[in-house]
Amino acid sequence: MIILLTLLSFTALSLWLFMVWAKFWPRVECADFKLEVVEFFVNGKKFYKPAGCYNFKCNKKLYESSRLTLFGGRSYANAMGARDDFSEKIAFVCPVKNDFSYMRQDARVFWGLFSLMFTGIIASLVILFVL
Repeated sequence: MIILLTLLSFTALSLWLFMVWAKFWPRVECADFKLEVVEFFVNGKKFYKPAGCYNFKCNKKLYESSRLTLFGGRSYANAMGARDDFSEKIAFVCPVKNDFSYMRQDARVFWGLFSLMFTGIIASLVILFVL
């Protein structure tokens, strides 16, 4: 059980650290940004998810991407909320692999990974030293 919790914590820590690093990637302006809002239903309730593509230049080379969010994004209760989150046409570009970019990070994923890491470490310590 401790090994499983440790692996879970380490995985969450790795993903969380990647997200922290990605916040400091170089920013570039997006061109030809096309955004559409996809409608879907869950248990009869309507939700909206943004989808789209954009072009950007990095190191004098043109790239195209359809990755709007890092590690997936959230669903919205209305279509306007899905559009408003992408009003700024700026992309973060990976300095190691320039064709990898995203436009925004979801705070729920960021803090969810942090919470998962912290909870896994605390649970491992409790099992190891208390039980």
